[in-house]
Amino acid sequence: WMSAGLAVTAILAWPLGHSPHVVARLNSSPWLTIGLVVAIFAMLFAILTVARRSESATLAGSLFLVFCGLQGVFLAPVVAYYSDASLVACFATASGMFGAVGAFGYVTQRDLSRLGSILLMALWGLILAMVINLFIASSTASLAISVIGVFLFCGLTAYDMQNIRRMAETQDARSSSAVLGALNLYLDLLNLMLFLL
Repeated sequence: WMSAGLAVTAILAWPLGHSPHVVARLNSSPWLTIGLVVAIFAMLFAILTVARRSESATLAGSLFLVFCGLQGVFLAPVVAYYSDASLVACFATASGMFGAVGAFGYVTQRDLSRLGSILLMALWGLILAMVINLFIASSTASLAISVIGVFLFCGLTAYDMQNIRRMAETQDARSSSAVLGALNLYLDLLNLMLFLL
């Protein structure tokens, strides 16, 4: 599910990001951007609701793929802003970090449950710092936020991978829980790449 989601995001973000007309439209229309953000959060809420109420992965997976498609459209200006070489290098770096930390989370016998609540609080703190930095526009704060974001999403990747391993021991991999696991890992990798950028 995660690989399919990443593929859908890339299939939309890459060509749209290389289309000057689409990028200009996305950059010049704040209402379009707000609409995309609202649609992304609505799809996220729908995925969580469906996955918790249903055992079938089909509906939750379909909503997840639509969510990933919306992310691809939203990320088109990011693709346009950076060079292709930077994007490929950053994706390769993020994938390598994601794979190493994910493998650690999968094989470690250490319980990472306590780490999860700390990381969640740190995530809220990071979001607050990002909002504040929108107003003060400090380049030093931006760099610090990016570094903290990379470490935070590395930790979340390990935590989520351990949770998925535990879930797989007790639940059917074809259930909607698999889609929730894919969603968590997708968001971990995507945010890791964005903070590296």
